[in-house]
Amino acid sequence: MTRNLFKIIPAIILIVIILFISYNTYKNTIENSTNPLSIIPRDAALIIQVNKISNSSYLLEKDIWKKAVNSIKELNIIEENLFFLKELFNQSQHIFKRDVLFSSIHKVGIDKSNVLTTININPSENSKKEIALLFGDHISTIKYDNKNIYHIKNKNKSLYVGFENDLVFYSESKILVENAIKEASTEENILTDSDFKSIYKTINRSAAINLFINYNAILELQQIYSKSESINNFGKWFALDLKIKNNAIIANGFGKIKSATENYTDLLINQSPTELSITNIIPQSTSKFIAIGFDKSKMFLSKRKKLLQKQNKFWSWDKQKQHIINSTGVDYDQLINQVDNEAGSFSTSSSQISGTNFTFFKSKNSITTSAVMQGIIVHKRNYKTFPINYSKDNNVTSNLFGEMFKSNSNYFTIINDYFVFGDNESSIEYIIDNYKANNTLDNSDYFKRYKMYLSKKGNFTFYLNPGKTLKRIESQLKPEYQNEISINNDSLLKFTSFSIQMSNKKDLLLTNINLYYDADFQEDIQEEWFIQLDTTIRIEPQFVKNHFTKEKMIIVQTKSNMVYALNAEGETIWKKLMSSEIIGKINSIDVYKNNKYQCLFNTNNEIHIIDRNGEYVDGFPLKLNFNTSLSHSLFDYNNKKEYRIMIISDDNIIHNFDKKGKKIKGWRNEKNTDKISAPLRHFKINERDYILEETNSSSSRLLALNGSNRVTYDKSTKFNGRKINISKDGMLHAITLDGKLWKGNTNGNSSEVTVAELDSNSILHIHSKSQEEQYFAIANQNILTITNSDFEELHSLRFKETITKIFSIGDKLAFSTKNKLFILEEGEVIDGFPIKTDGLFNIDDINNNKKINIINTKNGSLYNYELLN
Repeated sequence: MTRNLFKIIPAIILIVIILFISYNTYKNTIENSTNPLSIIPRDAALIIQVNKISNSSYLLEKDIWKKAVNSIKELNIIEENLFFLKELFNQSQHIFKRDVLFSSIHKVGIDKSNVLTTININPSENSKKEIALLFGDHISTIKYDNKNIYHIKNKNKSLYVGFENDLVFYSESKILVENAIKEASTEENILTDSDFKSIYKTINRSAAINLFINYNAILELQQIYSKSESINNFGKWFALDLKIKNNAIIANGFGKIKSATENYTDLLINQSPTELSITNIIPQSTSKFIAIGFDKSKMFLSKRKKLLQKQNKFWSWDKQKQHIINSTGVDYDQLINQVDNEAGSFSTSSSQISGTNFTFFKSKNSITTSAVMQGIIVHKRNYKTFPINYSKDNNVTSNLFGEMFKSNSNYFTIINDYFVFGDNESSIEYIIDNYKANNTLDNSDYFKRYKMYLSKKGNFTFYLNPGKTLKRIESQLKPEYQNEISINNDSLLKFTSFSIQMSNKKDLLLTNINLYYDADFQEDIQEEWFIQLDTTIRIEPQFVKNHFTKEKMIIVQTKSNMVYALNAEGETIWKKLMSSEIIGKINSIDVYKNNKYQCLFNTNNEIHIIDRNGEYVDGFPLKLNFNTSLSHSLFDYNNKKEYRIMIISDDNIIHNFDKKGKKIKGWRNEKNTDKISAPLRHFKINERDYILEETNSSSSRLLALNGSNRVTYDKSTKFNGRKINISKDGMLHAITLDGKLWKGNTNGNSSEVTVAELDSNSILHIHSKSQEEQYFAIANQNILTITNSDFEELHSLRFKETITKIFSIGDKLAFSTKNKLFILEEGEVIDGFPIKTDGLFNIDDINNNKKINIINTKNGSLYNYELLN
């Protein structure tokens, strides 16, 4: 043991000596180098410190960067520059003293910005001109403050290169290079700025990239490009360490805040971080929100007043405050005492409402707060148990918490002590509808996946969905810049979340910035509208013709047994209370043969026919002298509107009525000894009529129009209880209890064949893509197999959930699970699917615009999605 120890000790000592020498070499290099920050002009908006240029390309190999470049082509410029610098460094390592690069962004003049890049070099290795030539071809040399500036041509760009001690710096802007030379000649620089010094100490120098952000300068820079108003005096220097993962860019660090209030972020000093709860209230369509958290609301307002004084805005604010006191008796100083711990604003991407900008604050008690605000409140009405009020002060939130929340919003509601303000009544209804339907941001799948990047508590949170907002941001650019940014919206959609979050840590703000790429994100199909009725919906939505509008009415029934008829815009045309549940299908019927349609349906003991105005047709509702558990069937054999209404009673008798509710004479039907399991279906083959009387076995029969048996089969085969399929040639297909395919033709012949994909629990659906093409879709648990008519596999798809239903939508195939709906085309799930569902939905073109509408129930509410054919 001792001998082994003596062998190990010399090796350990040698390693320590090597590490010591390496550290001192590194330390001497750093100490003998000029810090590039000392020459970067102090008006920098953003400084990026890349700590290993030679290995920088690994950052560009991450999925999130590749997707970003696909989304915004201009990012290629950054990629090209990094590759250029990496190649330059690797080819000329003897020239560069440190493997570190600084790039800073600056406002140059009134309406331009540019980038300055700075690197440490070994100037003794080569002359400065030779180093400058590494960046391109020499054009000319310019003197500034007795220093040489080399004008260089690099491809189609013109660069200006300057030197200071062991630094080389370059930019496309000559002014920026001149400003760097000027900065080097002064004693004061970024490194002597007390705020910057505080946060510079906090960086991790082993991080791949360090970021230094001056928010005030960035917001000033924004004004060059954007038509939208900017926020003044938000915050100054923040330092962050950045790392890039495959699906996320993450930056963590600190910002400086002061007791002497100079910036908006200074208002957060001594305020404890609070839980972010507004995401439980705001809708899934939220594209942006800002939330501030605090535990001392009175102190917040007091500091805000000091900030207004420094900005020379206090007088106008106080004048507005006095006007509200004098005209309404409401005082902000009293109102702030009622505010709990959260305030902010949000915007939605919904096209359903005209007003998409909202503000909010959370009260300690909404009743007490409403009493304090009574002088400015005009109650308009209640909507689904929530109030919709009008406020005489259209900027309550911004008057209390800052100009970034300015929105000109007079209307508001109160949800769980949150006062939510919008600019019209319909926008407030939209917030209430989404909240009641649980369509909140917290309940959206993509936000759930992103939420792990957000802290539960914070003092400031800015959230943006880039996929939903960048196109809008692009439209806010000044005209001269709108064509300079190429945004690929399809690629951008999976960038679902960007956030900046800040939390108070004494005189620092702990800051997290995240950009998230969600590979699992599926774009929602276009939501036209959604509504919530009196209770949750109990039956599949149905469509009936509306002869007046040439569109289709949507008929639904809720669990209260209220039946609603809605137009294509989701507006209620009529509603009627039923004594019991509608069973099965609702049909269109033209009782009077005048091309004016009514809706026909049945309950367990009545037949109902109701016109488009909600009035019963004479003779209805028709009381039945029997009970039924199945839907009626409506047949119009020769398209002459000589309708037959057939209902199967619970005692297995088929009852045949005309459109006036009279029993059809001459109906001769022999009672089936096996239970009829489904409503009757009618089809024609070679001009011959057949009515399918379906049971759970081969006792199923094909009837003639008078009810007599036309085709019967051997009764020995039991089916698995799934629907019988009818092919284009009239062949019946069913699955037997032992997993075989039973086939019966219109001649009465039947057979059983073994199909590899079938078992006793399979679901079978015959899908006719065209008159000539017929396919079989077979579901086994979570596997869907599509075959041709010879059962040769064309597609096989595996899903997470068990498939419960398969059906056709025109030339497309659709299927559903317990809570999801899928549509397939050419064997692939189409964009926007699956969509969530309660399992009750129907699909058709309801407004005759050649676009498919999916009327779907989700969380008890009714949605209309529109899908291009």
